[in-house]
Amino acid sequence: MVLKAFNPKKGPGIDGYTSDICQAAILRDLGLFLAMANKYFQLGYFPRAWKVAAIKDYCDGVIGHRGAFDNAWWPAIRNQLLVHKCPVNLYGMVMGYLRDREVVVRYAGGESRRMTSKGCIQGSIAGPTFWNLVLDSLLRELGDLGVYVQAFADDVVLMFSGQSASALEAETNRALAHVRDWGDRNKLRSYNRQGLTFTPHVAKACKRAANIYKGIARAAKATWGLSPEIVRTIYAAAIEPIVMYASCAWAPATKKLGVRKMLDALQRSVALKACRAYRTELGDVCADRELERPVDFCDLLHPAHTPEFGLEIVEDLDPLTMDRLAFVGPHIYTDGNKIEGKVGAALTEWRDEMESGNSAFRLESFCTVFQAEMFALHRSIKRVKEGKDRLVNIFSDSKSSLQMLTAPKTYNPLAHAARQDIRDIVAEGREVRLFWVRAHARTAGNERADELARNAALKRKTAADYDRFPLSYAKKVIRAAILDEWQQRYTEGNTGEITKCFFPRVEGAYRVLSRFTITPLIAQTLTGHGGFAQYLNRFKLKDSPYCACAPDKVQDVLHVLEECPIFGRERAETEAGTGVVVARHGFPALLDDQTNRKIFLKFCERVTRQCNAMNGSHTANE
Repeated sequence: MVLKAFNPKKGPGIDGYTSDICQAAILRDLGLFLAMANKYFQLGYFPRAWKVAAIKDYCDGVIGHRGAFDNAWWPAIRNQLLVHKCPVNLYGMVMGYLRDREVVVRYAGGESRRMTSKGCIQGSIAGPTFWNLVLDSLLRELGDLGVYVQAFADDVVLMFSGQSASALEAETNRALAHVRDWGDRNKLRSYNRQGLTFTPHVAKACKRAANIYKGIARAAKATWGLSPEIVRTIYAAAIEPIVMYASCAWAPATKKLGVRKMLDALQRSVALKACRAYRTELGDVCADRELERPVDFCDLLHPAHTPEFGLEIVEDLDPLTMDRLAFVGPHIYTDGNKIEGKVGAALTEWRDEMESGNSAFRLESFCTVFQAEMFALHRSIKRVKEGKDRLVNIFSDSKSSLQMLTAPKTYNPLAHAARQDIRDIVAEGREVRLFWVRAHARTAGNERADELARNAALKRKTAADYDRFPLSYAKKVIRAAILDEWQQRYTEGNTGEITKCFFPRVEGAYRVLSRFTITPLIAQTLTGHGGFAQYLNRFKLKDSPYCACAPDKVQDVLHVLEECPIFGRERAETEAGTGVVVARHGFPALLDDQTNRKIFLKFCERVTRQCNAMNGSHTANE
């Protein structure tokens, strides 16, 4: 039974023997080890070599005993053994177990040893039993006082009840005084926590998880860091379980801003690594604007409270369709428009085939058409909520907005607000019907809404009715800022002068390079690092940097492409095929055009291959 209870994942002792090694050794000769154990019991002796212990950390709870496991008084253990009439042989074994114990600390190649005369050996099988012997006297004494008590390890919870606050206070003070007296008798210091919160627990868990990740990241620097896939694996397998441990108990603490900040900071640091993103700001363009943030998961409606409403597709509002759908009540048509960089939205209300009212809205120029369509739907539903009609029909030509609104779960803030309004309308016993109509199908209401939205975008000069920028715009601003900074560093840098002749703009380089395969010869041409005399001479691989065409001409990539007479025939064929002079000022245009690019790159490969052959470079055969 004992052998089967060995935990194979348990760390080794000071001798380095793991549990599986001990198990295998005992199973080799069970009789020998059984005889040894019986002799130890008979003599009341515990081998000194097995009494070397290591220091362990402890966890404290609501009402605990500070350093309880490390400070358990051995005479208290002895007294409890006598109280419980422990057999003589077991008593002698325990006394031998506790006598002459030693603590060893090894660090950085050094070793320190110190004798100890108190404490339960944490991690051992007997340690919890010894502590329970000490604590049992307190539990019995408190039980005799009529106090409800519950213990877990070195944490003790006391519960009191009373008819009045004064009676409850008196009962509590009486019990705590008894706990302090018991602690003095057993050389233990008891304490109680005031204002218990889970903030320290969250802070400790986040710090522990962050230290684990930082340690792994430091170790991986020697191999070019961690890949995004590995970062995600570490997060799912290590960081998340550490932080989420017992989360069902401390989840209410996430309502505190400080706790949320700690959790967000940890998650964001890992997410930046997993996404290979950068810590950056949106800049002055968005400094006075607010991002259209997705709805927090905690703010979503419970499925049981989500109103059921669907979307109906209407191809044409002809008389037959009108009769089939049995339209009753007013019709509201919505539309959004983005024209000339300006954005507008509108709604128009119709009763008895006549327009009875309308509203137009201006959105900031960075807003999308989808935002305009969704904003118009949101305002139309809000209009219904503020009215008294029992049934209203809302028409839109934006199927994506309607599908977002009617989806079982949506994180869009406008759609979320509209759904809440619909829930309130339904709660009042009223109804909203949603319809999709084809755009520009000569539906009077839809055409009117389109006209109003266009006029709102072009002519409305008031403050914007909606100014939250979408995530796509935020990405666009960040990308533009990154490209500007990259371009500045690229232009002002002292390296890559040859590459700058081909790609003066980094944005153009990204676009062009993604359209063809870079071979070793092409790479030599675009960088100037290859089998050219000037480059080989720089690394002492060739005696002279000059070209065979003239003793005063340095053979670099620009020379062989632009003016070297050795390649005059190839150059003339390239210029005839492209209609562009092969010169450094024309390189970007040659690479940007798809037809000219193929001809020019073929010329570059032929020239570079011949240079490798002439200069004896090992890439001549590529």
